[in-house]
Amino acid sequence: MAYIPLIKQTSWIDLSLEHKKLRLELENDTQRACVNKEQGVAPIMLKGAFGIGKTNSLYYLFHYCWCI
Repeated sequence: MAYIPLIKQTSWIDLSLEHKKLRLELENDTQRACVNKEQGVAPIMLKGAFGIGKTNSLYYLFHYCWCI
């Protein structure tokens, strides 16, 4: 049995004000680069230890970008 995330049924929960600030910054950069087609938007890089949510963050960004 494999776990398959259902991103459309998942909502993002900000665990702190810093998490909220980071999420809003990522959403803004995604909006500027993908929707507004602005030049000069820095690429997004996620790095960190195993199991801290990098892949889930990428799933969220993909879903956010797809929806907007």
